[in-house]
Amino acid sequence: MVTTADQTTAEECAELMTVRRIRHLPVLSGGHLAGIVTIGDLLAWQLKEQATTITQLNGFIYDNR
Repeated sequence: MVTTADQTTAEECAELMTVRRIRHLPVLSGGHLAGIVTIGDLLAWQLKEQATTITQLNGFIYDNR
């Protein structure tokens, strides 16, 4: 079973899940289950990150004239 530690970043989880071709990744803390990251969780996180970047770029492009 593929697992990850609670200190693992979202990017690292996405890479691991892609390479291992899995959609659910148990997260361990101190050897105990702390949660499960799903591909849907990572997709939602990525979309939020992109929206933040787009907002910042729009502010830079259109508000600094």
